[in-house]
Amino acid sequence: MLTTTRVWTVCIALLAALAICLNGGAAWAQKKKPKKVKDRVEDLETVVERIDNTLGDLTGSEKPEKIRERQDELADKIDDASAQIDELKNYSEDVGVATEERDARIDALSEEIEDLWKEVEEHKATIKELKETRTTGYDDGFFMASRDGKHKIVFTGLVKPYYRVGFQKVYDTDSYGAIQYYEPGHVHAGYPIGGDTEITDNGFGLAAMRLTVSAQVFDIVKFKLQIDYGNLYGKVSYPANADVDGDTQYNSVEIDTYSLRAVVAYGELAPMREINVRAGQFKVPFDKESAFGTRDLTFTSRSLMNRSYPRWGEFGIPPSSVTWGWDYETVRGAGFGYDRGMMIHGAFAENVFKYNVGVFNGNGPNVGNDNRDIMVVARVETQFLGEMTSEMSDIDSAKSPLISIGAAFAYDLPLHRDLIQPEFVYNSQDVNFTADIHFKWYGVSLLTNMFFRNSDHGAVLLDEFGQERPIKTFGYTGQLAYFNLASGLEPAFRYSMMDADIDRQGDHVHEIAAALNYYIVGNNLKIQVEWSGMFAAEKDHSYMMPWNAWFEDQHQITVMAQAAF
Repeated sequence: MLTTTRVWTVCIALLAALAICLNGGAAWAQKKKPKKVKDRVEDLETVVERIDNTLGDLTGSEKPEKIRERQDELADKIDDASAQIDELKNYSEDVGVATEERDARIDALSEEIEDLWKEVEEHKATIKELKETRTTGYDDGFFMASRDGKHKIVFTGLVKPYYRVGFQKVYDTDSYGAIQYYEPGHVHAGYPIGGDTEITDNGFGLAAMRLTVSAQVFDIVKFKLQIDYGNLYGKVSYPANADVDGDTQYNSVEIDTYSLRAVVAYGELAPMREINVRAGQFKVPFDKESAFGTRDLTFTSRSLMNRSYPRWGEFGIPPSSVTWGWDYETVRGAGFGYDRGMMIHGAFAENVFKYNVGVFNGNGPNVGNDNRDIMVVARVETQFLGEMTSEMSDIDSAKSPLISIGAAFAYDLPLHRDLIQPEFVYNSQDVNFTADIHFKWYGVSLLTNMFFRNSDHGAVLLDEFGQERPIKTFGYTGQLAYFNLASGLEPAFRYSMMDADIDRQGDHVHEIAAALNYYIVGNNLKIQVEWSGMFAAEKDHSYMMPWNAWFEDQHQITVMAQAAF
């Protein structure tokens, strides 16, 4: 009996102790200091930022009017919630405000934000369903698609008319470097003809008029065809097997030649983001400036460094039967443009690192290979602060800094034809390097591009000691622009230079350009006004321009309109 009494006493004591602990814990919980008002406000701010980012990711994904209106309403609610949070930040620090009042405001706002999150998620689901069910419409181009979205074809278009006024366009066609006469076997083949004349490019032009058809099949096979009717401004050389007249082929002086042609035609197998295989005719992935489409340029055309042009100069020291006297040599710019070939490309780590490796004919679009080998190109690029949009300018006014750093290598054996003996054809070994930096932030865009080429012509080109002399070419481009989101205006400035042969005096040219762009509907509708000037290093002894070996500074004003869909 005594033992039983002791057991019950111990049990009652334990229960009493447990009750005291529980009661004490409850009392401690009641006395625990509540979460600071400031911390609660910061939590709400974090949630609103997440909601805003989620809605931002949907921007541009839908085009129907009702969906767009709904998205605008949600954006207004997010702005209202942000404004209330900003007010609460100061409100929470006001000691004169009762704790109950502050808590009530925060509780009410918490409920509003929770409801807003649900609305955004519903909106996201609506867009997803719409994308899966729409079979026709407009989404960065007119499209037709299957209901499951696995098969799709998109049509886009672009037109770029312009009016250009040129100054100081008087050429002496009796000088070497003028338009040449070529007829096989003729005693004066390859020598200048004609007298003094004035050549002008004042007038209207069409820089591009393009129709693009893009298609995808089963989400992994892509096709693209782009046809263009526009001028070949800046393209002043043709491969030896191009389908043009001999006189034009050896003396590429036509600048405003219009033709209907396919500039892009390829197929691509894209099973994953990291590995994509493309074959056909497309843009060579070398310098950064060429990578931008003609729709997305800040200026009316690409820089001097990027373009190709003919150069006249003295080849062969001492003279040889092959290279004696004045001769013609096409200086290739840093941009290789469109070419036929095959490429593997992809991206890693959420598009932070990108690569391109390809082999090409190396002599331009719509012609076969003109030498005994192919061109090999490799490019790497990193965008470690976030993926950039396709435009050269920052018309999206990036809220955080974005930067792209890239470099590329290309090896080619381009064909050369001697002007004095046109039947003599040889290949040089060209090793090309380029490096670039592209930066965007709050409307500011900066692009810098450096280019170097070592062109070994073998025994054809000799120095004063009779040794083989490679031609070293160097170029640089830098441009700066600022897009004002409120007005849609963008002033821009560019400097470019190209030294065709750094070991020779007087054969490099500087280009300066200034532009004012007005974006009406982004790059889909804009107007550009641009002045550009080309300045020879030595005006009385330059080898750089078509038609003549001696020229004054050249200036031109271009007004261009651009419309795209």
